Amino acid sequence: MAGTKLTIIVDSNIAEYWNGSLTIADANMDLGFLSAREPQNDGDWTGSHLLAAGKEAAVYDWEEAGIDGFDLYTGSTGIQYNTPQKLGA
Repeated sequence: MAGTKLTIIVDSNIAEYWNGSLTIADANMDLGFLSAREPQNDGDWTGSHLLAAGKEAAVYDWEEAGIDGFDLYTGSTGIQYNTPQKLGA
């Protein structure tokens, strides 16, 4: 529906380094946008990754002509919790 905010969750269930990107490009940039959860800390959107992703986890935004996106990184060793963690907690 128009005006609806959607949350995208990327899930990794292994304690290994992983990286990837989410992008929006070309004509789709007129239809919507990507945003991250605050706060931004030295370029890393710390509110957009869980502590369980590891100490090296990071979310960085970037923009080029005709494409906008976020690069996602997990740590090489995840941290396990007994209770679910909230984004931005």
